[in-house]
Amino acid sequence: MNYFASADAAVRYVKGRPYLHGDAVARVAACLGITEPVGRGLDVGCGTGLSTRALAGVAREAIGVDVSAAMIAQAEQGAGISYVVAPAEALPLPDASFDLATVACAFHWFESEAALSEVRRVLKDGAGFAVYGNGFSGAVKESPDFEHWAREVHTAKMPTPPRRPSFGISGEAPAGFEVVAAARYSVDVPMNAAQMVKYLMSQSNATDAIARGAMTEPEARDWLSAEVSALYGGTPEDQPLTAVFRSHLFVCRRDARPAS
Repeated sequence: MNYFASADAAVRYVKGRPYLHGDAVARVAACLGITEPVGRGLDVGCGTGLSTRALAGVAREAIGVDVSAAMIAQAEQGAGISYVVAPAEALPLPDASFDLATVACAFHWFESEAALSEVRRVLKDGAGFAVYGNGFSGAVKESPDFEHWAREVHTAKMPTPPRRPSFGISGEAPAGFEVVAAARYSVDVPMNAAQMVKYLMSQSNATDAIARGAMTEPEARDWLSAEVSALYGGTPEDQPLTAVFRSHLFVCRRDARPAS
């Protein structure tokens, strides 16, 4: 199931996601030794284009691809940025036409072997390929009870839907690539209670619960608002607390094409 196919889910996503992609892409560029923008960059599973915008900082032309037309309809436009509606497993793009490719917070939704084969096909020999992600750890530094709530209460009310394995889980390079670098790190994100609710409403947990009819969108928002408000302990509405996001980064290069 595509949990981000509906217009409502796409709107919740674009309203709720913090922009953490610039830092990740800067790390990718450093790992690959990119000091000047490359020619063409491809962002697979681009969603609402946050990651494509980041990629545009290191590529003169950035193309975002996503299977959800609703998500792309919410994407921010910009010079040198374009979007294509297509699945990761069947990219409608020419062979050996990209200098860099990224996947941000999306690989676990792909059929991995097919998607990797397609990414390898459209990359030039030696081109960089990075998979990165950033997600809320459940911890809020000033609210010691938040992590327990996120792990036990939130997921009981809104279970995490099934996902495919994450990239790099085996620690081995996928076929056709060589690993350049891998890292895990944390990022502190200031979020007031309303921003936290918007973020939680953008997750697949809430989207799945709403799609299944377990609750309506207003019911989900009202429940989260009440829970988060209590966990924020009466903090003034506009005062942020420190949400801890965990990030991972895998940077590869496409190996040389076999002789024909």
